[in-house]
Parts: sequence; structure tokens; C-alpha cells
Amino acid sequence: NARVIGNRIHGLGSTSAQAIYSEGTNNQFINNLIYDNAAQGLDIAAGSALVYHNPVYNNGGTGLRTQGSSTVKNNIVHQNGGGNVAGATADATNLIGVNPQFVNAVSGDFRLQAGSPAIDRGVSLPEVTTAIDGSPRAVGSAPDIGAYEFDGAGADNTAPAVPQNFRRTD
Repeated sequence: NARVIGNRIHGLGSTSAQAIYSEGTNNQFINNLIYDNAAQGLDIAAGSALVYHNPVYNNGGTGLRTQGSSTVKNNIVHQNGGGNVAGATADATNLIGVNPQFVNAVSGDFRLQAGSPAIDRGVSLPEVTTAIDGSPRAVGSAPDIGAYEFDGAGADNTAPAVPQNFRRTD
């Protein structure tokens, strides 16, 4: 019953460790920015999980891998070195392998630009009422795919601050 919500997970240098690894049931991974990691991005190895609104970008291994019974909706999975998706049931509510037109992914800005193919392309999910920055979901005709909701003016609210003193323990 783990809930991993609203995190920025990037720059993990080990090629033998996933940015997020999960086993067990009823886990939730929502509105997380998972990018620039040496190995896999998000790995649901067994069990069940809700995987919603996560950009998984430019990781060295597979971007998103699921086994078991997970529900995968409204995620952006793009430009991952080991392939974008493995084992995942990624339906049309996800944007897979298509340039999402982030504002500036190189500097960690995963907001959507005007004209992004992720705008108004998601489905409403009762578990997700806000974007990563706290803004309401579904500003337009439908929720956007990814962690941010485009506000129609060319930018969203300020990106979340990078956490300090975060440390991974194995």
C-alpha cells in the first residue's frame, strides 16, 4: 500500500538500480517526474499498482516496465535508452515514444508547451484531482497527460523545488 506522489526522481547514477522499483499490492505512483537516471525509470516487478500522470524521460534503461496487474494511465514515456515500455499495458491514454513538447526537459522543466500532443488527451481519474504543482486537473476539455496541467497561457505554475538531502539506501 505504498503511495509515491509528487516527487522528482533524477540523476541516479547506478546502472543496476531502478529509479522506482515496486512489488506488492495496491501501490500508487502519481505525478512523479522520473528522468535522467542511469537504469530503468519505473519498474513494477510484481503485484498491482496505479501508475498515473508520470513523465518517464531519458532514463538509461527501460522507461516503464510492469508485470502483474497494474493500471497505467496518462503517463508520458519518451526517449528512454532501453526502450520506452516493456510488459506494460499502456493504452491510448498514455503518450509513448512521441515528443511531448516539454518546456525544457534538459533543465528539468516538464511543463507542456502550447501545441503539445499531451494536452487534453488524458482521462479523468478519481485518484488524481490536482497536478504536481497543486493546480486542478482538467483545465481544458480533459486532463492533460503527464504531471502538469497546461493552463492555456503557455506555462503552468512554477516547477517544484528539487528536494535537498535526498538519499537512496539499498
